[in-house]
Amino acid sequence: MATLVSMGVIFLVIFVLVPWQVAFLGCWLIHFYTCAASLAELSLLQAHSVPGAEAVPLVSLPSELSPNSESPSSERTDEEPNPPPSVARIPPIQVVNAHLHLLLLMTWLLPLVAPVLAVWVRTLATAGLTTPFDGDHNFLYVAPFLVLVEALGGSDAERYIKALL
Repeated sequence: MATLVSMGVIFLVIFVLVPWQVAFLGCWLIHFYTCAASLAELSLLQAHSVPGAEAVPLVSLPSELSPNSESPSSERTDEEPNPPPSVARIPPIQVVNAHLHLLLLMTWLLPLVAPVLAVWVRTLATAGLTTPFDGDHNFLYVAPFLVLVEALGGSDAERYIKALL
């Protein structure tokens, strides 16, 4: 709920006060920080992992039993349905790659918004807020980037990356 309120406030500020290019630059800065943090987390994971170490199951699974041996569940008449398989986690390197791809796209688009930002800053410096800036205040241009940066920067980014893949 707080995310929706903050998005609404950002959209209102873009619509009334600042051009959408300012919000795009803010998205780029936030996502740059997210990429740096995810790269640092990946390097820590790789530093603490032991190469070749794999988890060994302590209990044999029913699928691993030979067909001749009796499993404890075969004696029961009211068999429960098998639980759904656990959801596979995305490897951390793929999460970092998804972050970096979005950062690359935003970096390529950054030179397109730079001239408007320069004119807006110059207008603020010379005339202040007394002269209205007739720039582009359509928040729909930057809304997809705001949503993507918010989704990928949150704690449940892996869920959104699965949806993108």
